[in-house]
Amino acid sequence: MTIVLIIGAWCVGKSTAVRNILSKFGVKYANSEYTMTNNNYCIIGNYELDKVVVGCDALHSTKLIGQIVQRIPVDTQVVILESIYLATTGINAINILFQEKFDKHLVCFLYADIDITKQRLMQRSGTTMTKNYQKKIRGLLNTLKRYKQIGLPIISIDTGKYGKDEVVDIILNKISTL
Repeated sequence: MTIVLIIGAWCVGKSTAVRNILSKFGVKYANSEYTMTNNNYCIIGNYELDKVVVGCDALHSTKLIGQIVQRIPVDTQVVILESIYLATTGINAINILFQEKFDKHLVCFLYADIDITKQRLMQRSGTTMTKNYQKKIRGLLNTLKRYKQIGLPIISIDTGKYGKDEVVDIILNKISTL
């Protein structure tokens, strides 16, 4: 089973990428904890269209995410977790990534040019970048370094350069080559 972690700062397209994966594969089963697609991909978290905070971020706990991952169906081929909060090498995140059931790993780091990110932040929340945002980006970069040090494959995707469908295709193509 493959685990895919999609991380990035706010407004870089993480949730959009996951929603487009769901759209591409169709939904076989959904609950508040996870959604199964027609091709046995499991997306952790809730992705209802009317929700602003979705995915693993809506669960508010890496410990809870680990418990949900334990309960996914055994015939699952790929598990996708998308979150700003999983951009950590804390013990709960590491425990999720290295459960026995996962024999393949992929970290997808989504980012965008600073001007594009500012524009998206303004459209989404009416605010601009704060020091907290900049601090979060530094934390993300440190996490990527640590993931690379422990041998996880990482792809970086500039969501300002690619369309929504292209981002999904890049992710899915990389998954298929693992």
